[in-house]
Amino acid sequence: MTTLDAAINTREAELRVAYDAAFESARQKPTVANRRELKKAERALGDFQKERAEDSGEAVYRNIPEMVAALDADGWKISDSTAYEHRDQGKLRLRSDGSIPESTASDYARHHLRKKDGTPGSVAGESPQEQKLQEEILRIRADRLQRELKYRESSGELIPRNQVEIELAERASNLRSYLDAVARSSAGRIIKVANGDPQKSAELITFLLGMYRKAMDNYSRPIKGFEEEEEI
Repeated sequence: MTTLDAAINTREAELRVAYDAAFESARQKPTVANRRELKKAERALGDFQKERAEDSGEAVYRNIPEMVAALDADGWKISDSTAYEHRDQGKLRLRSDGSIPESTASDYARHHLRKKDGTPGSVAGESPQEQKLQEEILRIRADRLQRELKYRESSGELIPRNQVEIELAERASNLRSYLDAVARSSAGRIIKVANGDPQKSAELITFLLGMYRKAMDNYSRPIKGFEEEEEI
């Protein structure tokens, strides 16, 4: 790889990172400004890829179905619906006119598809320079996501799961102690109001404590994330 090729790859990586950031911002907060920035980043990446394809003379697929047909013929497991879904997720980037350079399609297949025989994309076959570039892209994305999570946590939008579980466990413990005290101290009054037999106060306390503890057991169960709930 020449110095010029490395510079071109670096520039494309920068544009892709900018597009990823704009895509996430628009997805989380679809304001007019964020959508405008996404269109701007998408146009910049598309124009760069178009110019690069024209300079290199590589093939260009006119649309997603044409790309899918080519990848399918090349042994990749892909369908139109999957490609459109990946486009919406930002995994497959099209030019502003909907076309896809062959290099973009190949890069997409290597990173997000599997061969029909079940083997993953041959990312391991990339050159050391390309691997280093991809690692840098992943590092930039990870740093950005980490900063975003810290900001959302500091602003009160997110709370660590272990903190929520500790808080709920403490509240459950306090509530259980209070209800136990209520059951023990109120049994006599309940019997009096019900005009019943005071000799059965111990039985009434046991009954009330049983109801309270059953309710508290349900209340104090560990919090489960969405993925865990779906597995059940």
